[in-house]
Amino acid sequence: MCRGPSPRITASRVRDAVLAGLGVALLPNFSAREAIGRGLVQELLPAWQPVEVFADKLYVIRPYTPRVSRAVETFSRYLKATFSEPRPAPAPALR
Repeated sequence: MCRGPSPRITASRVRDAVLAGLGVALLPNFSAREAIGRGLVQELLPAWQPVEVFADKLYVIRPYTPRVSRAVETFSRYLKATFSEPRPAPAPALR
């Protein structure tokens, strides 16, 4: 059993670790855009397209509570409606 606050791994924390020189990461565009634009980091595999768990599914993760707040329920429904539409297949990689 874990006691005390549970650590949260967020896109901003992973981005900050990359900016600190601790490694490479798969980051969402919104998190990496500014750092790439300022030349602080670089895109390593520009032709690579995420697949499987990285692109086919979106999960809403929240702490368990017997009752889900209206805000969380509304946001979850919005995400489902927005991302449930079929996406076009990615273009084939250039060789």
